[in-house]
Amino acid sequence: MDVRSSLFLGAVLLSCTSGCFRDFLNKSDPITPPTPPAFTRVDEKPALPQNAPAPMSTPLPTSAQTTSLLGAAPAVGASQIREVTPKSGPEREFKTKTILTFARSKESEGNITKDPQERIKHFDAARGDFQTILSREPKHREALLGLARCYNKLRDFDRANDTYAKGLALYPKDADFWFEKGMMLKDRRMFAEAAQSMDEAHKLQPENRDVMRCLGYTLGLAGRMEECYKMLERSVGSAQAHFRVAQFYEMQNQHTLSRRHCLVAMQEQPNIPGAQELLVRLGQPVGPATTAGFQPVQ
Repeated sequence: MDVRSSLFLGAVLLSCTSGCFRDFLNKSDPITPPTPPAFTRVDEKPALPQNAPAPMSTPLPTSAQTTSLLGAAPAVGASQIREVTPKSGPEREFKTKTILTFARSKESEGNITKDPQERIKHFDAARGDFQTILSREPKHREALLGLARCYNKLRDFDRANDTYAKGLALYPKDADFWFEKGMMLKDRRMFAEAAQSMDEAHKLQPENRDVMRCLGYTLGLAGRMEECYKMLERSVGSAQAHFRVAQFYEMQNQHTLSRRHCLVAMQEQPNIPGAQELLVRLGQPVGPATTAGFQPVQ
């Protein structure tokens, strides 16, 4: 076979192959692109299937109908909310101690603050904390004492007196209630009642020098000088007792008795503070021979 014949035969075979491939393509399934999903507009209602049941036309029950069927829900008040706090146990005790610590701190701030408005602010805050404790534990001793003190500092004497009375009804043998009540009465210049209250504290704590000293001062303010001297002698010593009695006599304009007790105090303690100034006010010459040959008070 020559070259011309070979070229002719190759052309025939190429033509047949192309026709077969074209027929195969025509018989194959065409590639169909996927159909994008149909999106529903917000303001359109989705179409339901043909066999889907019709939607319910009955309206939902009102709140009144629900209440009549299920009953009214119980109201939750402040008393129910406070029940979250444990009634007893270590956790409640810890919370009470924490509040008590804050209350005492605020009370101390009030005692040392010089600004009157700040003092009122601190004492009022402490009062609120003590009342919080008493709302949980009405017989809490320290809270009763603290609340009465705050009322006294706030010059609310009636409430202070009522709080001390409540504390004494619960703790009649507690010397602190009697003593602090006496101090409150002294601040109100009710010296006779104050001395009586402090005397009750002294009976419960006969060796307490602070009680004896305050009782002695209160007795002096009440004009009971002999008892005043005896109580002060036991608590602050003889020289200071005579000097304090001399001051009380000066307040009563009994200058002769005041001068005699002041001279006795200087005999026992020559450098007692304030004694020379008192003698000058009383018209007594002051010098080295001031107490020479003086007969002490019998």
